[in-house]
Order: sequence, then C-alpha cells, then structure tokens
Amino acid sequence: MSLYEMVPFLEGWEYYEVTKQKTADKTKDVIAYSEECKGWLLGIDMISDDAYSRITLTYLGSTYKITPHAAFLYSGALPPPFGTYIYSYIRPSTLSTAGVYVLSPLTSAYPFAVRGLVTFLFGLAQESTQASTMMGVNFLAIRITNEEEFIRSVRKFRYGRLAPLFEFLGHIPVLKFLGVPNEIKKVFK
Repeated sequence: MSLYEMVPFLEGWEYYEVTKQKTADKTKDVIAYSEECKGWLLGIDMISDDAYSRITLTYLGSTYKITPHAAFLYSGALPPPFGTYIYSYIRPSTLSTAGVYVLSPLTSAYPFAVRGLVTFLFGLAQESTQASTMMGVNFLAIRITNEEEFIRSVRKFRYGRLAPLFEFLGHIPVLKFLGVPNEIKKVFK
C-alpha cells in the first residue's frame, strides 16, 4: 500500500493548502510564501496575467524557476507523471505579453517528500512588455503536525498488535524508525 493510500488512516497530519496573490515587477522578486514544511507535496499551481511572470521555487535545497512562456515553448500542455505543464496560455496579441496563464510548475502522480524551508518568489522577466504582473500560487501538501503520533499510527496501521513492540524498540535512538517505510523516513531524517 502506498503512502497516499495509507495516509487517511493515520494520525498526526493534515492537508495543508496555501493560496497567495501578489503583484510583482521587473525590478525585484517578491516573497509570496516562505515557511518550514515537513511532509509530502501534492502539487503547485500558478496563475498570472503575463507570459513572462516568473515563479521561483526553493525546496530541499534546490531552486527552480519557470515562466508560463517557457512551459509553452517546450510544449508542456499535457500533464506528465512528474514535472511542469501549462493549463492555459491565452495571449491575445503577439505584440504584448499580457494575457491569461495558468501553470502547474510542479505536479506529480505521487506525493514526494518535502522538508525544511519552502519558498515561492514572484517576479517578472525583462522580456515582458508589461511593467508589473498579478500572480497567484496554490500549494497543496500533506503536512506532519505531530511526528511521534504520526510514526505511532504508521506502526499501528502496518503491524496491528505488534505495534507496541515497535514503539518500545523505537525509543532506542538507533531503532527510532524501526518498522517505518523508507518513503516516510525521508521526511524525518
């Protein structure tokens, strides 16, 4: 059973959704969201009014920058199992970058581990014909709210009556994650 199938039966977690809207311009990126997160990312969606609006994502020590125009250029119009795709690219005039753009900078068929600081910056690339852009982002994740309770419920779900034995042995530092699947260990280590 996968993590995503198991998680509704577990405790110590919540669905975590963040929706932010900001205006950005060419002079300086603005922080739309920055917070510590421990859990699994389900998806990120972005909407803007400029083809060159830029979102910069930082998580797990990596930085990823994308614009709707870049996604359009590499034909990211169909949802991949993992990666970026553009839902809507409506650019009424080739003389202007103004329009309606809906992009999924990061999508995955399976949740993937996120821990540490997650940051979204909004900006506008110099190629834009506009002075500013209005952008919005939606971030959806499974967030661990109580680590001990979550691990205890994983053991109870997986091992039933043997869970107390795993719980007892889990108090030994070397065996802290005994009986916990690797996909869950990644988030805690």
